[in-house]
Amino acid sequence: MRAFAIFTVMGLCAACVPAQPVSSTESATPEPTAPVRSTAPAWRYPLPAGWEISQVRIAHTAVMLGGRSDVRVLDPASGRLRWQRDGGATAVLLGDTAVYGGATGTITSRALSSGRIIWERRAVCPKSTDGAPGGAASVIVRDADNLVVGCTGGKLARIEAASGRIRARSGTAFTADGVADIVPLGSCAYAVSGWSSGAILRQHAVILDCKRLSAIVPEQDDMIILGAIGNIAVLDDMCCNGRADVYRPATIVRANLATGALSPEVDLAPEPSRYPADQRPVGQGSAAILDGGELYLVVGRSLYRYGDPLALSAQPHRIAAELADFPTILRHGLLVVRLQRDGGAITDEIVRIRNGALEPLWSSRESGPVIFGYDPDAAPDVVTIRNTDERSGQTLVRTYDGAQLFVTDACNMAGANRELVLMLCTTDTLVGNRYLQYLAAYRWHGASRR
Repeated sequence: MRAFAIFTVMGLCAACVPAQPVSSTESATPEPTAPVRSTAPAWRYPLPAGWEISQVRIAHTAVMLGGRSDVRVLDPASGRLRWQRDGGATAVLLGDTAVYGGATGTITSRALSSGRIIWERRAVCPKSTDGAPGGAASVIVRDADNLVVGCTGGKLARIEAASGRIRARSGTAFTADGVADIVPLGSCAYAVSGWSSGAILRQHAVILDCKRLSAIVPEQDDMIILGAIGNIAVLDDMCCNGRADVYRPATIVRANLATGALSPEVDLAPEPSRYPADQRPVGQGSAAILDGGELYLVVGRSLYRYGDPLALSAQPHRIAAELADFPTILRHGLLVVRLQRDGGAITDEIVRIRNGALEPLWSSRESGPVIFGYDPDAAPDVVTIRNTDERSGQTLVRTYDGAQLFVTDACNMAGANRELVLMLCTTDTLVGNRYLQYLAAYRWHGASRR
């Protein structure tokens, strides 16, 4: 069995070939959305010099910032600082409470409104005794009434959200330098991803039992976990070490989350006559997607439907042919695609995969080359579209209803919810002898003012 890494939502660069008109079988495109005017920030919050922001979390009643050494909670209507405490770099919001941890390995729960401490648990992330990285909380994820904490050094702990009581700790099942993500799978499993440094940066992943945090599927690398159907996890071995450089865009393996048993590998290679092997390096220009219990495969600029991954179709159905570029893969079965129309015009669309077809949700004609941005952790429902000429600003699109914002300042997405978009910005002129950073809050058009 070869190694694997947890699914990261991203677009990959496809081979550069001339764009072709979109297939006539594609769904009708909605009328392009009218451009929006530049929006002024509702408020700005200046960040201290040298303060490195690590995380932003937004609730209806508060905005929480994690930094190198402290955590800060702001009022979402005004940006006014409510309270700040030491020791916060990674955080999660649970109703009217904030739970955070940082470099000391201590996890703390406080009331969002006042900062009043609810509970504090020390040494959730143990310090290393051999000089290796360890002792800091890097990820906190909620799972029902539990919190799962990932630590530098690869350790994990499951704690009770209401009290902070430690329910389980991991052993030596994961040896990465740091934990990057934790995703619940099936009825009682976690897909855990991380990384390790050295001569090269390597990704690692493991599937752990949710109760004891012991390994169900041992740690591996170079493979993607697409998700789970019931108690069966679907894995894609897409890259690279020890594999022949032949046309093989995906190799699907199924893992039983109750027993850890692995199915035989199934290579997916649709329409090999369309993709010469010498133009298709292993692990590049392809991506598998699991949505609604069905498996889809992007190869270059085409999208194929394979159906039930537990009984893969030998003859996949091509549902999109010759897109203008490799699509950007979002969550919840959504894609951002570039389509070339008759006459050469390019249209950008957000589409949903539905019943083996692409359903357009939002459309805009391109006025020049663009770059799509997407952060599934900070803003899973927002796509950023930035012109390659950075002076022209960027458009933010809400995927579920097409609401838009246009931001001209030099900013990067930090977080978003249904009402606010938070951008991390830098002053365009020196203040004293340095450029300063600040957090800018923008309201979606039509959003209420709480």
